[in-house]
Amino acid sequence: MWGYTDVSDVISDIVNYFSLSFYLKNSTWSVYTIVMYILLVITVFVILDFAYINFAFSRRSSSVSLSATILKNILLLFTTILFFPFVQYFLSILACTTDSYGNKVHTYFSEVQCWNGSHILHSCFAIIGVILFSAVSLTSSLTYFEYKNDSNNPSAR
Repeated sequence: MWGYTDVSDVISDIVNYFSLSFYLKNSTWSVYTIVMYILLVITVFVILDFAYINFAFSRRSSSVSLSATILKNILLLFTTILFFPFVQYFLSILACTTDSYGNKVHTYFSEVQCWNGSHILHSCFAIIGVILFSAVSLTSSLTYFEYKNDSNNPSAR
């Protein structure tokens, strides 16, 4: 099946529709890294919201229902629809290839030298981002998703 390029191209096109880097690879390196930092900030805000809710519950505050609802919906998106695009985008910052001169360059942006200058900084933040995002997604999926199929709860996932 994989020997036929027509089939593998169709599968690759379908998977690329859910990829952020597919839409941004024709932009500039600055835009590409800014989007990565926006995804990192979203992940950090979810962690801070979780910490705020825990702090408010420890103080027995009842004003966290909106924040808890927002966190629940964002975590649902993180563990389902947004998991592949976020992880793939963080890892795409690290994607390097060798050019015709033998230099390591970024896969989408040939003007960016891999593991030189600012690429090291962006790569470190991308690694931190994928670790934080994966930890948040793993924690929420272990918390909110049931492993039993025989649950009587119709909203169980």
